[in-house]
Amino acid sequence: MHWYFLEVLPLFVLASVLIWIDRLTGLFALALKIMEYPTVWIGLPSQTAVFSSSASSGGTSGQQGSTECMTPAC
Repeated sequence: MHWYFLEVLPLFVLASVLIWIDRLTGLFALALKIMEYPTVWIGLPSQTAVFSSSASSGGTSGQQGSTECMTPAC
């Protein structure tokens, strides 16, 4: 159990700091906007680049008006 905390604690702190920096600067939103261009170039919808952002914010992952639940929790 001791080794687990030695591995996880630095990752948790790093993730917390990165989220804090993002909320102050908005750099992740800019990175997602930049990632839209390559996804469109290869023929994917631009919403593909922001899937993780919309999923973590409770969005429908680009499926506007979708009523079908895709998670086991439904």
